[in-house]
Amino acid sequence: MGKVSDIYGRKPVIIVSLVASSLGYIMSGLAESVLFLFASRIVCGICGGTMPVAQSMVIDVVDDFKQRPKYLGLTGGALGVGFIVGPAMGAAGDARRAARHAARAARGAAARAATARADARPRSQSPPPSPCARRSSRPRA
Repeated sequence: MGKVSDIYGRKPVIIVSLVASSLGYIMSGLAESVLFLFASRIVCGICGGTMPVAQSMVIDVVDDFKQRPKYLGLTGGALGVGFIVGPAMGAAGDARRAARHAARAARGAAARAATARADARPRSQSPPPSPCARRSSRPRA
């Protein structure tokens, strides 16, 4: 992403990269096959190099040499906060949906269990011997 940002500019590369990464994450969330999931992760990997571009942007924008470490630290800190807060926000927003899916799955399993016959063989036949049945200890004659 560094050479691309040198050619087209830092801000457009960051914007395009973040939008493409967001689309890749949406694709990951909607993936119904492993191939689609791999394709989405490839998109995320190609477009995920925003941190070095953001750091070069900070170096370009901040004129005072003494302030550069401060702003580079803030950039890294923002990345760390994003790694902590982002999944927590996603989990909190998805908790209600996950509860609905779990309830739906439980209702479906209960309905299948209620309608399924407990014993599929006719009542007149005796059940087959269990492989775990206790064998007698006396020798056969």
